[in-house]
Amino acid sequence: MGILTQKKDRCLCAFCSADHRVYLKAHISAFDVVICALVGLLVVSPLSGGFDARGLGLGAVFVGIAEIFVGLRHRLSVKCGRCGFDPIIYRKSQERAAEIVRLHLERRALNPAHLLADPIVAAGRRPGRQKAKERSNRTSRRPDPTQQP
Repeated sequence: MGILTQKKDRCLCAFCSADHRVYLKAHISAFDVVICALVGLLVVSPLSGGFDARGLGLGAVFVGIAEIFVGLRHRLSVKCGRCGFDPIIYRKSQERAAEIVRLHLERRALNPAHLLADPIVAAGRRPGRQKAKERSNRTSRRPDPTQQP
C-alpha cells in the first residue's frame, strides 16, 4: 500500500447486510499536514519572490480544507446507501437512527427507480428462513397418536 492511496475496506451493513466500501481514514495525518504546508509555500513563493511565512498561513488553510473533505468523505461512506442505516447516529440515539431508516425506506418505496429492486429486509429476518427453535415448536404441536383422548 502506498502513502497516497485511498484506503477503503468492505463492510456489511448492520441493518440490511448489504456490502459497501468505507473509507478508513477519518482524519488527516501528519504527512498530510506537511504536504499542505509545502503546497502553501510553493503557491506563495512565486508571488512573493521567495519563501514567505504567508505560505504557512495558506498551508494552514489547506489543512483545514483537507480535514473537512476527508472527514466528510469518511462520514458519508459509513452510511448504507441501500437502507440508510447510519452506525454513527445509532451509537448516539437508536430512535433517531430508526427514524432515518424508516424515512429512507419510505422515500425508496415511492421512487420509481426502485420499483423492481429487491426488497430490503432487516438482517436476521429474511423471509422463508425460520429459526431452529421455531421449527421445533411447530413440530411439537402435533398431537401424539399414541395418547388417548
